[in-house]
Amino acid sequence: MGCTSCGVVAHSHGRSDVTLVDAPCFDRPVGLIWRKRTWRCEEPSCPTKVH
Repeated sequence: MGCTSCGVVAHSHGRSDVTLVDAPCFDRPVGLIWRKRTWRCEEPSCPTKVH
C-alpha cells in the first residue's frame, strides 16, 4: 500500500473495528462490522503519519 500523501510504501499499523448500522430489512436490524486496516508512513518528511 502506498502512502496517499507522498507515495512511499506504507506499513500496517493495525486494525480497528468499524460498525455500520442500516435500516431494518424484512423487519430485522441490519448491522455490518468490518476490521479496517490502518497504515503508517515511515517517511520522516511526510505530513501524514497514519492513514
